[in-house]
Amino acid sequence: MIKEYWQERARQNKLKIIKHGENNINMLKRRMLINLLDVKKQIKAFYDKYGEDYKQDLTVQETAKYKKKVRKAIKKYPKDKTLKKILRDDAPKYKIDRLREFETQLQIGLSEITTQQEIGVHKALIDTAKLSDKLVLKTIKDGANLTFNNFGVKKLEKICNQNWIGGVNWSARIWKNREKLGRKLTTILSKGLPQGQSLQKMSRELAKTLNQSYNDSFRLIRTESSHIDTQVTIDRYKSIQDELGEKLKYRFDAFLDNRTSKICKELNNKTFWLDDAVVGENLPPMHPNCRSTIKLLMNLEEK
Repeated sequence: MIKEYWQERARQNKLKIIKHGENNINMLKRRMLINLLDVKKQIKAFYDKYGEDYKQDLTVQETAKYKKKVRKAIKKYPKDKTLKKILRDDAPKYKIDRLREFETQLQIGLSEITTQQEIGVHKALIDTAKLSDKLVLKTIKDGANLTFNNFGVKKLEKICNQNWIGGVNWSARIWKNREKLGRKLTTILSKGLPQGQSLQKMSRELAKTLNQSYNDSFRLIRTESSHIDTQVTIDRYKSIQDELGEKLKYRFDAFLDNRTSKICKELNNKTFWLDDAVVGENLPPMHPNCRSTIKLLMNLEEK
């Protein structure tokens, strides 16, 4: 009975976390669609206004205003390395053409989009941590008759901002993806206009690039949500261990279907000590979009 309880509740909790993550992704998708349409409108407006005159240089006053705008953007988006590189490259120049000005305008727009992504992802992850904590506390109270206080804001932030993939956290990865997006934007504009590519083709290429960036963010939410859920759960299980004064184990529980990864299948039903839990080795998530969870082993027969 104890075994079935912990497994069933762990799975129910995981499904709720997955659903919660998808709801956050859908909200972010709607916001990103607006950004995508705005970028397309800006390209069309530039093309309609300047046509073949995009190589025209800015006036002295326009150049000074341009550089001031970049400096202002850098202060507003301090994490953005792309804008800092633009200023390093352009600050010594006496002449800036309109294509460069337009590219920088779009780059600043990407900085804003990335900031929106960061804010959206952060809210999604904090909400996930709160929900996970609420669910596991109820599970513990019902299954072990133990009560603990909810995690505070500092604890939730610490869980959400762990550097667990490649030594960086989710925010650093978002801004790293923004750098790639910026380089792709430069390539599309610098090659597209001189080669006479149609407005529609450049818009399609940019849309494809932006969509890839958004998909990276959506995958990040799914993977980070899984990681946060597991970290909250393992922390709470260790609280039970401390309360009982004995070493406890957990069982790896994979959702077995045609989407289950090979590594999760191999780990399914294997048991590990709580103190030996390591993300990516014996503790979910094992990979992006991982759905596996863990269940606490409470009775002597399972340990």
